[in-house]
Amino acid sequence: MPFRNASMRGDSYPPRANEVSNEAFDENPSDEVPETSEEDEDGEDDEDEEDDEDDEDDGSESTPESETKTKLCELLDGVETAGSFAAEYHTPTFVNPGLNIEGRGLIPLPLLPREAQAIINVSQQAPFGKGNETLVDTSVRNTWELNSNQFQCENPTWTAYITALVNKAGQELGVKGSIDAQLYKLLLYETGAFFKPHKDTEKVLGMFGTLVVCLPSKHTGGEVHVSHAGSTKIFKTAPRSTFDFSTLAWYSDVTHEIKPVESGYRLVLTYNLIQSASGISKSSAGLMLKQDILTQRVLAGWHDHFSSNQQIYILDHQYSQESLKLQSLKGRDKAVVQQLKTVSSVKGFYIFLATLDHWHIEDYGDDDDLGDDTTLKNIRTLTGVPVTDKVSVEIEDILQDEPFQRTPDSEEEGEFTGNESMPPSLRYHNSVVMIVPQSRLYQAIRGDYNPIPDEFLISLCRQSLQQPGNTRLRCDVEAFLKLSSKWKLQKLALVIDWSIRLGFPEICRSGLAVSLIYNSFPLSVAESIASTINQKASEIGGYSPQWKQWLLDITPPMTVPNLFKIFVAITPLLSGGALRVDFKTWISSLLCEKVPSFAHSLSTQQMPIVLNLLHFNGRDWFFDNFVPEFLRESKQENTTEFLLLLASQGKKLLNNQDILDIFRVVLKAKASTLALTGHNFHYGATSCNKFLRLVSNMLELKLVEEMDAVITASWLNFSDPNSQSGHNVMRQLPFIHELTESMPAWIGLSTLQAIRDLIISLLDNAARYFEGKRPMPGNGWALPLVKCSTMSCSPCLELDRFLADPIERVCHIRRNGEMRKHLKYNLDGRFLDSHIEQSGSPFTLVVTKKRTEYDVLLKSWTSEVEGFHQSLQTIRSTFLQNLFDSEYDHYFSVGRLLKGNVPAQEPANTHHLMPASGGNLNRGPAAPVVGTKRKFVEVVDLT
Repeated sequence: MPFRNASMRGDSYPPRANEVSNEAFDENPSDEVPETSEEDEDGEDDEDEEDDEDDEDDGSESTPESETKTKLCELLDGVETAGSFAAEYHTPTFVNPGLNIEGRGLIPLPLLPREAQAIINVSQQAPFGKGNETLVDTSVRNTWELNSNQFQCENPTWTAYITALVNKAGQELGVKGSIDAQLYKLLLYETGAFFKPHKDTEKVLGMFGTLVVCLPSKHTGGEVHVSHAGSTKIFKTAPRSTFDFSTLAWYSDVTHEIKPVESGYRLVLTYNLIQSASGISKSSAGLMLKQDILTQRVLAGWHDHFSSNQQIYILDHQYSQESLKLQSLKGRDKAVVQQLKTVSSVKGFYIFLATLDHWHIEDYGDDDDLGDDTTLKNIRTLTGVPVTDKVSVEIEDILQDEPFQRTPDSEEEGEFTGNESMPPSLRYHNSVVMIVPQSRLYQAIRGDYNPIPDEFLISLCRQSLQQPGNTRLRCDVEAFLKLSSKWKLQKLALVIDWSIRLGFPEICRSGLAVSLIYNSFPLSVAESIASTINQKASEIGGYSPQWKQWLLDITPPMTVPNLFKIFVAITPLLSGGALRVDFKTWISSLLCEKVPSFAHSLSTQQMPIVLNLLHFNGRDWFFDNFVPEFLRESKQENTTEFLLLLASQGKKLLNNQDILDIFRVVLKAKASTLALTGHNFHYGATSCNKFLRLVSNMLELKLVEEMDAVITASWLNFSDPNSQSGHNVMRQLPFIHELTESMPAWIGLSTLQAIRDLIISLLDNAARYFEGKRPMPGNGWALPLVKCSTMSCSPCLELDRFLADPIERVCHIRRNGEMRKHLKYNLDGRFLDSHIEQSGSPFTLVVTKKRTEYDVLLKSWTSEVEGFHQSLQTIRSTFLQNLFDSEYDHYFSVGRLLKGNVPAQEPANTHHLMPASGGNLNRGPAAPVVGTKRKFVEVVDLT
């Protein structure tokens, strides 16, 4: 069977010599050059063709599937349209456009040479497109151009004249409906100007073709060669160029070439032809009634004859992604798709438009098929709604025979790999119509398991909702929803919404699971669930929904925070108090069942849930079920967090007495747990601030006894001389400052004495820390040993013997270059100098001990003490002075940290630096013994 598109895509290349007639077309310049050669006409090749047919008959057998494909292809091939791919025409009268060029004024026609030169002076060289680039190359296009904003057609009657030309173009091209023309360029071809074979790009949405008006300007040459689908036309504008207009029109994907102008100037106006939304032909189906009936019969036998999920028919024209819709199709393509649309509505088929990409590697071993890849991309409905991005298909799914036996659209050179080069790859691009039976929709378009676009999915869901008896469609919709539930969070709301509407509880649960994994419960999902419940409740006057069907049995199991998200999101959206109570009761019972599993390790996410359960179930449930589990193993952090949340948020749900009682119970059981420790300073300001906020809450609630217990436990934690919390002394000063800021409110409370004890414990702890870090002078010249990763490294062992010697100051180690580098890498430059003696072989590494180790450590320690002292001064205040009375200067000065004589600079006879034993920092006058209860100090409020 002949393939009507066999060479249609090769028209992006220059036409072959035998495709173009050299005869003059003065009488009929639009005559088509026949696709057949002279040998065909003489019948000399008939015998060969018969032999070929005999060979085919001998080597292949006809099958029902191949016969059905042939019939369907022949029916679609037989769909005709009155239009042509390109046309030239003349009108008996014409209108002067009143061409006015910016910077030049009105241009008289016919065009004179001096006016042509004036146009060139204000024009720019015309560019052309190549891939994603816009280039100017006079070896490809040698033309002058003006953009539409650089000139005007001022004759008022010109618009009506152009409208008439556009209508004529629609008739010639076979385009039905309204067509608009958009002025695009003014082009001037001087002698020698040309434009090599090319296609027009779709410059605006809806553009399907180009209109060219050749204005009166005498010239020779400049013929326009247009080719498409194996046919070529030659339009000659020169014969009428002196006093007449010539009008040309063609579809955008038609290849055309402007031959060189031999003399004179060729002046043309170009317009973009745009088809409006109302341009869909409704008459082609009626004209093809007989074909409709035959096509219906062929499609009716699909399931008996076709094993594939789809059949693909290659269209005559190529379309951009935006133009893949019925209203934008051209000529015969529109008639073909319109007929399929009419038939499909009767026989239960989906008709889609798509781009077919075929990739082929030449000479791919013994099996060429292994180097092939055929893919449908950008699949769309007839109205342009995206269906899916990519679907792999087989060549056997294409109705036309040998669809890629033509010139490729592009060719990529093979790469060099290893010992061999890769063969070149050929690429073919076609716009196609895709025929899919309703029973195989899911299999045909699921693609690489990607979710289908929302708009198409919604259209299927609505269709299923309107056709409850269509079980095939319902199965497809369920499959698409299930596939989509595994993807983006934004899509889950749509999936869950329609799963509820259509009654797919498993998909709903799956979507909720994924949604909650993303830590989100979309408002649209809550609205959909609530809307369904509200609607059913209004229909039957009272409804207790089966919550478990929709919201439970989710994998992974629903956590307490996730249950609470659902509760918070849905409850306000339910209409009527009865529904809200029913929903709250159900959620509350589920949460209460889970309390024992999380109460002892309460997280910040779970704390608001507990307060809501307390509000809904009452204090008896709280003290009987939650408190025992919570107090059993709760740690300082989550206990503090819970009490802080209770103080800040509890008033919204609980009365003051309930809040007070909960504080008392928890503080009584957890005073030592809530006490301040060195870990609070280790974790930073946030942890310390939480302790301060908790103390402030206790003060506000007047829980003096409980507060005294927590603070007393705190200063006892720091009064231990063996406490390790001193390592964070710089973090303790801001804490003391914040604590003393609120101390005026403590006047008259017994807790004030405990606060004073806590501050003293912290300052004593700092003193112990600095005393322990005070460097002591070393003994002799002994230094710390090197840290070599190899235990038996002989050069490092030799170096260690030198470092451990308290008397020897210089060491000579003779080693090769690599060993010298290794030794130098392990030397501590703070204490050692080294150089290379280059006498002898190998060279000698000379290591000399320095006398700076003690000075460095002492300077660092002194600087740290002074930094602490400066920070200490920032928290001094009159209030603290009154609180500490005569002991104030002792605790808030650096003197006691530097107490004692500075050790001598000369090192004693010891092997290495030793830390001080400590104990001399607390000899200040009248300093109380740390760890004993101090007497209450009267404080006068001076603020």
